[in-house]
Amino acid sequence: MNKRFAPGLLMRRARFFVGCFACALAAISAAGQENSAAAKEPAAAVHVSLALAGDKSIFRTGEPVRLVLSFTAERAGYQLDTTTTKPASPIDDVIISPVSGSNRWLDEYSFAGRYYPDYSSIATLSAKPVRVELTMNDWIRFEHPGRYTVRVKTSRVRRTNSPREFGIAPTLETNAVSFDVKAMSEAEETAEVRRLATLLDAAKNWQEEAKLAEELSYLTGAPSTREKVRRFLSGAGKSGNYFQNIFFGLYMARDRVLA
Repeated sequence: MNKRFAPGLLMRRARFFVGCFACALAAISAAGQENSAAAKEPAAAVHVSLALAGDKSIFRTGEPVRLVLSFTAERAGYQLDTTTTKPASPIDDVIISPVSGSNRWLDEYSFAGRYYPDYSSIATLSAKPVRVELTMNDWIRFEHPGRYTVRVKTSRVRRTNSPREFGIAPTLETNAVSFDVKAMSEAEETAEVRRLATLLDAAKNWQEEAKLAEELSYLTGAPSTREKVRRFLSGAGKSGNYFQNIFFGLYMARDRVLA
């Protein structure tokens, strides 16, 4: 026998379900607004400034262009991820102008699929600046001399002052800084390759060796590419950091046919 419901009962049940649905929508909307507000708030409470390391503003092609990001917070409740990786993770985006005259070799390498590491180094933010150093060459190869301007978008900041807000990462944008790139002649690069090769052969530990290999990796002309190939093929027994720097150096090269 089929059950039959009185019209009044059906109406009351319908109103009950509509009311529950409306409450759920309101809760979702409120949570979304809270998260949105929490994500926007750090833009006023946290600050990041950009500068060229050592106040150096003129570089030859192939020389490392080092950037310093300085983070501060007006109040407690913020942490900074200070981890840097190679290849560079998506936590930072280096934006250069003009685009012409440079090549975003990292995008070619990663096909825009860069990864976040499964580890991190965390610092608590305060009024005292916390510095993170980046090297532009880990994103960009300069093809031509000229004056360039750079700024950085970064998602290194995390909120920590409540469980609901923990991990919310606003995107911060730095000020812009400008610098000049001058041409490095083949003779100049050859001399620099010889200098680095001599120091590499005399390196006393893997840390020194990796640092020098990184300097070699940033050179982009034919003399450095030949040296990178030689060291790549004879790199058995070298540290992973050394081998990694030589490998990425081959990808940074202007003429990859030589590699």
